[in-house]
Amino acid sequence: LTLISVDGQLDNTRARDCHPKPRLPEARFSAMMQSDQEESMPTLALAGRVLKTETDSIEATLIVEDGRVRAVQAGVDTHADIITPGWIVPGFIDLQVNGGFGLDLASDPASAVALAARLPATGVTGFLPTLISSPLDSYPPRLRTLEAAARESHGARILGVHIEGPFLNPRRAGAQSQTAGHGAHP
Repeated sequence: LTLISVDGQLDNTRARDCHPKPRLPEARFSAMMQSDQEESMPTLALAGRVLKTETDSIEATLIVEDGRVRAVQAGVDTHADIITPGWIVPGFIDLQVNGGFGLDLASDPASAVALAARLPATGVTGFLPTLISSPLDSYPPRLRTLEAAARESHGARILGVHIEGPFLNPRRAGAQSQTAGHGAHP
């Protein structure tokens, strides 16, 4: 479990280490769940404004067991482990991340580890690092680097890789490099 304060700062405190139990106004957290945790996590009660649908929210308490929401109870439980004045929402999944925070995955795929650590501050809990069209032989080492980054990273989960090209229609290559792409018939 990773906690993110309402001002977007990442707090790597594990739920089991939150003693004494955070209360307002000291704790201003929303939660990001990471389902790939290998260790068993304690039950956690998280209370605040919960996004119910795209346009509706309620004051509620979420019961989280082993990193998964098991129940949503109406109202804020004053005995919850974490009470937030902020919103409790599902994490965002970004399907095409070329970089961010001054990091560029095209020039340094290993920077995906640092990027994964910073993305939760934007609400992103899972993402696909993007490899732009490049010479065909450049993909295997970059994919191995991203595979290692997925094992090492903490924060947003690396869910796979978005690969652009290299098989492109040269008349519809858009911003892709004409020298990096190949026709549809290799």
